[in-house]
Parts: sequence; structure tokens; C-alpha cells
Amino acid sequence: MSGESLQGPLQKSTLRSAAVTGASGFVGRHLVQHLVAADVAVTGFSRTAGSSRDQQNIRIMAGDLGSLDPEDIARTCSPVDIFYHLAGRAHRPSELEDDSCAELFKNDNVRATERAYQLAQGLGARRFVYMSSIKVLGDASVSPLSPSDSLQPADSYARSKCEAEASLQHMQLKSDVAITVVRPPLIYGPNVGGNFERLLGLAHRAIPLPLSGARAPRSMINVRNLCTLLVECIPEDDAAYRVLHVRDANDVSVEQLLTSMSHIMQKRSRLFFVPEKLMRIIASWIGRSTQFARLFDPMQVDDSETRELFSWIPPQSTDAALKETVDCWISQH
Repeated sequence: MSGESLQGPLQKSTLRSAAVTGASGFVGRHLVQHLVAADVAVTGFSRTAGSSRDQQNIRIMAGDLGSLDPEDIARTCSPVDIFYHLAGRAHRPSELEDDSCAELFKNDNVRATERAYQLAQGLGARRFVYMSSIKVLGDASVSPLSPSDSLQPADSYARSKCEAEASLQHMQLKSDVAITVVRPPLIYGPNVGGNFERLLGLAHRAIPLPLSGARAPRSMINVRNLCTLLVECIPEDDAAYRVLHVRDANDVSVEQLLTSMSHIMQKRSRLFFVPEKLMRIIASWIGRSTQFARLFDPMQVDDSETRELFSWIPPQSTDAALKETVDCWISQH
């Protein structure tokens, strides 16, 4: 990984007001902070936070999206320029292979998205931004994945994201609220959880791992870079329906990622080599083929259309973003 940080002064958005579902989640918290810093009034929706308004011009509405009535929200909330839908059921490993969980994904990622779009209509939003996932195109890539590639969801989570995209496209035909679908790869940054946090823990404990051969390039997106696109670029679009891909300036391998984490932590990297073919066989024997793919198979994103459309360059380098992420994790452990 290389490159200097390109981050400069925060550009003020043309937005005046925005709504954010999943406002208390990982991406939601960063997006709300970014919006507030850009002088945007925020109405947040969260399952856990109580309704309140603080001095930072943020109002949080509590409750499950399925229980919120669009007409009640329209009466009690001020109109918004843009509606960001981030809430949804994440891809928990224990649920992806469990067919009985398919209904949970459908409810949280499809029906809730349809309800969120109705809320956006009621609040007079000009644009609805849906946070989908690059996983709708599969779990690996022979070549960088572009928005025009055919959908190939591999699990219940990805299938629910595909269904939500299709439903939104159909709903938009009968609405004046434009839609932007954003398909990020792995998102990381300060206070990240999930698989990325587990990698941080492994690097810190300096556990010997057979991953020095995990050198396939994989795209990621730093949450701060993602927020700049969401706030400073997407609101300027005039397309009725658009799908955008996004990634950091540099792709990295799992081997590079763990080595860099260890270096920042001033820990010894204890990765060792096992032939990939042997690793693949072992993973298949123990039922870990999916986990193997996430470590050894390439997963690259083609975001050239996004960069050309908005003349956008990710403002924070991968090196700077990773150091910020690691430093935050260390401060909490």
C-alpha cells in the first residue's frame, strides 16, 4: 500500500437537510458526523436511540422501520433534500447458510427498504440513496466488477440486496424521487466491527497464520471516503436511477493488510506460507470454503464510472485510513 493522503478541507455540501436510517450504525454514525460538519440538518432513524434533538442539529427518531407510518413521519418531521437508507441486516456468517434466515433478510433488507422509500416520498426527498453491496455480483472477481455486470448473489444476504435493488427500480418508475444505489466492498474505518475488527485482533496478538500466500487483490472503501461521495457528489446527480461502485485508490491483499496492521502496531508479523491448493483442499474438508475465498480469491471493483461522473478522487489514502483505524482500535483495547 502506498500513496500520500489527499485529504483537504471539507467541501460544504449544497444540501440543507437529510434523513439517515441506521444512524446509530457504523456507517451511519460517520455519515451523520460528515453531514453535520457540512452544515446539514439531519433526521436520523434508529432502532435503539431515543427521540431527541441536540445542539448539533440532529434529530433521532426511534423505532423499527416497519412500525413507522409514512404519513405520521411526514407530519412530525421537516422535509429533507435527500434520504440515505443504510439500515439493514448484515451478513452474519451463522445466518448466510441457514435457509430459515432467508425471511429475516427479506424483512430487514427488502421490506424495510420499500418502507424507507415510502418515507422518503413522504418527506419530499429529491433523491433516495440505497446502500447495497458489491456482493450482489458475487464473492470473487475474475476482472474488476462494474455496475453493468450480471447479478450473481451467492447467499441469502446478497439475494436480499438484489431483491431490494429490483424493488426500488420498479418503485421509482411511479415516483419523482430519484434513486442512487451504492455498492461498496468491505467498509473499514475507526470503530469498525465484523471481519475487519477480527483481523485487527489477530494482528495484535501476533498469531502465526498460514496467510503469506493470500496475495489476491481485494477492493475496500474507507468510511470517510465513502461519506465524501455520499455527501459531496451524489446530491449533484440528476439521473432518475443510477448504480455506483466505489473503492479506495488502492486495492490490497489480505497479506498486505495484516502485514501493515502489524507494522503500525509495532508487532511482529508471523504469517507463514502454505500452498494455496492445499489450503483450498483443507478449507473444503472442514467446511470453510467461503472463508477461504474471502482470504485468497480476488475481489476487485471497477469504480471508473463513479470517478469520471463526479471527477472524484478518494480524499484519504489507504495507508492514512488504515493507520487511523488501527490507532482507534488500539486506543480502545
